[in-house]
Amino acid sequence: MATALLTEGIAAADSFQCPVAYTAGLMHDIGRLALMKSFGAKRYADFVRAAGTSAQPLTEIELEHFGIDHCKIGKLLLQHWRLPEDLAEAATHHHSPESWSANRMLRTLGCACAVSATLGFAAVTRPQAPLSDIILAALPNNLRSQFLNSPEAVEAALNERVNSLQGVKPAGPPKTKN
Repeated sequence: MATALLTEGIAAADSFQCPVAYTAGLMHDIGRLALMKSFGAKRYADFVRAAGTSAQPLTEIELEHFGIDHCKIGKLLLQHWRLPEDLAEAATHHHSPESWSANRMLRTLGCACAVSATLGFAAVTRPQAPLSDIILAALPNNLRSQFLNSPEAVEAALNERVNSLQGVKPAGPPKTKN
């Protein structure tokens, strides 16, 4: 949820009209759910424990544990569902800043994912390094300075948005009159 909100916010701050920004933020880690479903909760919990104490990139640890990472399986799943290819590409490359230069939506999502993890909203809890220069440079100027000058304010605003959505109930199917 935090990554979806940040993706949408970064796109808006960058004057980037991207109707799938929020959806990309929601779907970028769908491969994590696929790994858990495919390999079982216990095996996934073993991976989370191993990843929490390792400095190795998560995708490498996933490859060791499952033979595939959440990015690749996420792409396959989104393609199977016939969702737009840019969502599948976002799932594939959101941890790869070297792939962001040609794709503005991917750069926006990658920055949002990294900022979200840095602020404590990571899917797997582990020590977070500060944002790299590559990610900071990819952020819109106004957000970069806001994040560098007051990361606590960014975190508080994001917490407030996430918390405001936690009590929202889905609309459900329309009610019919008998």
